[in-house]
Amino acid sequence: MILGIYTKSKGGEPMTRHASIKCEAGFGLEGDLYSERGKAQGGTVAPKAQVTMTASEALLACHEEYGLHLRPSECRRNLITVGVALNRLVGKTFRVGSTVTLRGVELCEPCNMLESMTGLKGLVLAMTHRAGLRCEVIESGEIAEGDLVSIGDTPAG
Repeated sequence: MILGIYTKSKGGEPMTRHASIKCEAGFGLEGDLYSERGKAQGGTVAPKAQVTMTASEALLACHEEYGLHLRPSECRRNLITVGVALNRLVGKTFRVGSTVTLRGVELCEPCNMLESMTGLKGLVLAMTHRAGLRCEVIESGEIAEGDLVSIGDTPAG
C-alpha cells in the first residue's frame, strides 16, 4: 500500500507531500523535478528516473539496526510503501491503484549525497540494497495514499 507521495521541484530542496498525484507515462509524477525537466526539454525522462519507491519497513530497519532516523520526506523517494517487497519487483510490471502501471527498472541504492543532506553518518551502509526501487511509468493515471500495489490481482507483498 502507498503510505506517502512526495515530489521535489528543485534538487536539494525539501520534498513536498501529496495526498494524490497524476502519474504520466514517459515522465513520472506531475510537478516533480525530473518530469518537469523532461517536458521542458521536449523529450521524455529516462525510465529509471520517472518514479522512485522505498519501503517504510526499510526506514524502520535503518532506525532499529543502525540507530538512524530517516523520515520518509528525507529519503528522497517519490512513493513510500508498506507491505510491498520492492526488491522483488525489479524487472516486473505492476499496478499502483486502479490505473497506474509501473515497471521496476533497478534497485535505487543510497548515495553519499543523501548522507550529507541528512547528516546521518552511516546511512549509505544502513540503506544498501533496501533503499528502494526505480520505476518506469507504463500507463498513466492517478496515485493516491492508500492505493494498493499489485501484480495482476495479487498484492505485491
